[in-house]
Amino acid sequence: MRAIDLTRFGEPFAVLACRDVPDSDPGPGEVRVRLAARPINPSDLLTIRGAYAARTPLPLIPGFEGAGTVEAIGRAVDGLSPGDRVLPLDGTGTWAEIAIAPAARCIRVPDCIDDATAAQLYVNPLSAWLMMTEIAPPRPGALVVANAGASAVGRLLAGLSQVLGFRMVAIVRSGRFAERLRALGAAAVVDTSDQSLAASLAALSGGAGVDIALDTIGGVEGTALAACLRPGGTFINYGVLSGEPLALDGADIHRRGIRVHAFWLREWLKTAAPARRQSAFDAIIDLAAAGRLALPVAARFDLADIATAVRDAERRDRWGKVLLTG
Repeated sequence: MRAIDLTRFGEPFAVLACRDVPDSDPGPGEVRVRLAARPINPSDLLTIRGAYAARTPLPLIPGFEGAGTVEAIGRAVDGLSPGDRVLPLDGTGTWAEIAIAPAARCIRVPDCIDDATAAQLYVNPLSAWLMMTEIAPPRPGALVVANAGASAVGRLLAGLSQVLGFRMVAIVRSGRFAERLRALGAAAVVDTSDQSLAASLAALSGGAGVDIALDTIGGVEGTALAACLRPGGTFINYGVLSGEPLALDGADIHRRGIRVHAFWLREWLKTAAPARRQSAFDAIIDLAAAGRLALPVAARFDLADIATAVRDAERRDRWGKVLLTG
């Protein structure tokens, strides 16, 4: 089969290659999935650059997310059959024609959801849903602020604000996508290239401070976002796109009664009971089927065009995911 091969960490366009590699049959409790589409996520690129080198053995096939069709099942598999469409969680890397995954960790996808949408239902929608329903459920009308507001999670939060009844403020570095974010449901967009973050959020909150802040950047920007919370507010960090750690003032956080959470989706999946996991995916799939999730596709590239695809995935003028196909 064809697969993307990573043998050393570095710039994705330079270290990734599409090669023919041996495929394998599913073992007991496993299924073999022929993948149709796979998104390129920031978490994939951070892994390829070596951000998590200590727990990332090489060589490997990258990719945490994708959608495809079960081709074969191993012994002792119940509930799945060849021909079923699934999201293979916790299996081999998805940037390949075939993935092997535990049958118990596969999520079935209804036929009303196309491959491009299905391929994106895991990492970003599940993260956004869990942060807003389990980690910090907002009260009606709560002011929820997210940096990287035009990212996949930012777009999803704008849509979820209409489903869950909170006010979402998207923090962006350019006003390029402001109108699109408002159309999705964002109550406001703050462009930090020409607006003060602190002054803008103070005005939007009537001087009280925001209720919930979602940070995927870390470093200076994440730290500045935490400073805009009201006393008793909630700060959730779910990424470190800047590559820099947060510099939160512990004494100030304690004085203001700020609740701080670090959210890692893979850790949640390790501990979530099967019924809890399925319930979260059922909610997401229902929203996707109803057209309530913003999961646009910016471009599609064959696996063989991996160098071009990863370059395109990092363009700041891109609205939507880059998918690997083939």
